[in-house]
Amino acid sequence: MTLDSPVPRLRTTYGIYALLIAANIFMGMIVLAQGQVIENQRVLIKNLFHDTTHSAGIRVRQVAANK
Repeated sequence: MTLDSPVPRLRTTYGIYALLIAANIFMGMIVLAQGQVIENQRVLIKNLFHDTTHSAGIRVRQVAANK
């Protein structure tokens, strides 16, 4: 086998392509998972805001009733 043999270079190229495809698929899965986490956090923040305003309204009504 000589240094300018095309067979090992071809195998190496396919190996690199396979590695890049696998890395892109993995990164895509990570991006989708992050999107789901961000969506869940958005829902939690919205619920927290609703709960906070609801409890503040209850406190205001209690203070008004005690006067």
